[in-house]
Amino acid sequence: AVVSTQSTGDSIFTRIKCIESVSVNLSTFMLDLNQITKAVNGATSRSLVIMDEFGKGTSRHNGIALFTATMRHWLARDKECPFVLAATHYHTIFHRRLLPPSSILRYKTFDIEDDDGGLVYLYRLIDGYCLHSRATNVARLAGIDQSIVDRADEILSLTAAEKHPMQPERVKDDNFENCQTVVKRFLETNFEFEESSYEFISWLKNNLR
Repeated sequence: AVVSTQSTGDSIFTRIKCIESVSVNLSTFMLDLNQITKAVNGATSRSLVIMDEFGKGTSRHNGIALFTATMRHWLARDKECPFVLAATHYHTIFHRRLLPPSSILRYKTFDIEDDDGGLVYLYRLIDGYCLHSRATNVARLAGIDQSIVDRADEILSLTAAEKHPMQPERVKDDNFENCQTVVKRFLETNFEFEESSYEFISWLKNNLR
């Protein structure tokens, strides 16, 4: 920025980066939680809290829950809320509107442009939020083989449509049918009886040659 006006503050709390070390006997996620704990317990209305990707050290659902609950805690303090700058890739928070409307809450994102199917990052902060990850585009920019990026895009589209990434049409028909037969025979076999188990193993050996 050319000009920046800053108010006086009493402290700065951060959850930006953790470096794992066997000497402290703590996981990265636990180190993250320790940083957030200090911010929640110590931040005042004159404090600055910088929170980058909090919640990524655990499962997606747990991470979203912890991030959302922490933000709601500060929003509930209203005028006593510290200055919080938070960055996250949990788009579910915005899709499901997990944060309540608030006069002290502002959403910001970086502007981009679509250039013949590719993205151009303008590094310009604008109002709003991003509802989709640009991970495959970043992978392309990083030099990941195009075939891998294309397959990642395909898997992304299939999972978004709640379809299995390995579609039957991607498998040879005869091989797919054989797999179905094996699964069906397996489910029909009662393995409580030793004779049935031997019959299944014998059948499997003969059919997988």
